[in-house]
Amino acid sequence: MHSLFSLLKDTHGVKPSGNFLDAGSGNGVPTLCAAVSVCEFSTAMGVEYSASRVAAANKLKRLYDSQARGDSCEVSFSCSDIRKKGTFDYASVAFANSVMWDAELCAAVAHQMDTMLTGSVVISMSRRFALPSFDLIDVVSLPANGTGDYGATDARDFTFYITQKRATLVGNDYTQATHFVNRPSIALSDSESHALLRNLTYESSPEVKAGSATHLSTHAALIKLAQNSGLHGIMFLAALCASEPSTRLLVKDPTVISFLIEAISRKSTLATRASGSLALRAISAHPCGRRGIAECSGAVSSILYTLCDLQHTAQAADHPAVRANLLDIIGQTLNDSRGLLELEGSVSAEVTELLTAVRKDGEEKSWPSVVHAVSEVERMRQWWKMSVKQ
Repeated sequence: MHSLFSLLKDTHGVKPSGNFLDAGSGNGVPTLCAAVSVCEFSTAMGVEYSASRVAAANKLKRLYDSQARGDSCEVSFSCSDIRKKGTFDYASVAFANSVMWDAELCAAVAHQMDTMLTGSVVISMSRRFALPSFDLIDVVSLPANGTGDYGATDARDFTFYITQKRATLVGNDYTQATHFVNRPSIALSDSESHALLRNLTYESSPEVKAGSATHLSTHAALIKLAQNSGLHGIMFLAALCASEPSTRLLVKDPTVISFLIEAISRKSTLATRASGSLALRAISAHPCGRRGIAECSGAVSSILYTLCDLQHTAQAADHPAVRANLLDIIGQTLNDSRGLLELEGSVSAEVTELLTAVRKDGEEKSWPSVVHAVSEVERMRQWWKMSVKQ
């Protein structure tokens, strides 16, 4: 097994933090081999129908857990039918010792494997599954025990088929998207990435959107795809932020916050600002999200610059939600002392201009957070001046 995992990493570019699934895991040895392999999986899960074999696997798991470190792969075993819908949804590498499987079982499992994400890998033993959306990327012969009775002396060479799910082409370019872990590039043309994210945003169920973001092995690639996809990428992030699990994950990514701050800048269109501000508003509702915005260099300044710009933009009246979102973000962020410090250091003139315009329009009641923040900044300035004099 270890030579197989080395092949995946060194030859086929399997990156760390993926999810390994052993279909028909027996007593759990392949699952535990995956957990300690060079592939550095985040999770390794065995699914087995036999309760006695699951019990045997859990005995090995307890030994593994007793020696595991804090950053070790999370191992689990489930007593379940591998033909069950959703079994393979979040697996980035699936392994099947299919030597003893009949044609009906192979067909049923292949049907479930077809739900795996683009770029995911399937390793099957002795036979290649009928997976039209997967390409054969390698065939290797290694000594193994075909019965799953590990430790037996009747090991002989078996053929392992390694297949990988290819992308469904969206545009006219003959390029492929890969969501597999966090490979360094995603070969999508602009038209393809826009179409793909548009479909994800409008046609996917909330559960699919939430699953896409919370599945760590695809998160980085999805974010990278969104960041290269203009308005549709921003709209996709806004849709993800509508899901509580997704937001909790997105707030921890500083690149997402920087990307969205750029999206609401003065050079952006109002449509882009609308989606970007919607996503940022969801992020700012979380304590770590507020902290992330406050700590993002120039973020508070950029939000206030945009508010100032909207104050003098004729079309702004057609998009009151953008202003409402940005006001809420500022109000949430300035509850954090870091946000106040950033505000104090860079945007006093813009704040003054903003408040002057607000008071002139009689909107001060709708801006309490900003008004409060300015008074706090002034108080801090006075305290600082007194400290210097002393």
